[in-house]
Amino acid sequence: EALVKSLVGAQRAEIVRFLVEHGERVRHWPDLHAKVVVGDSRALVGSANLTAMGLGRRQEMAVAFEDCGEVEQLRG
Repeated sequence: EALVKSLVGAQRAEIVRFLVEHGERVRHWPDLHAKVVVGDSRALVGSANLTAMGLGRRQEMAVAFEDCGEVEQLRG
């Protein structure tokens, strides 16, 4: 919700379309502050909120994973 509310126009439409298409793969754990994004061959784990402020205007920390075994562990 926070990400969608922080965007406008085409950006908002794009994220809503993504969520509709991939909603079964999006999870929310209320007590977990870390954000985890897992793709087919890469993953990102970090503290930034997935909002315009969190991704673009605050200093946050994240770790990128490209090792196939590590990505599979995160996916699990």
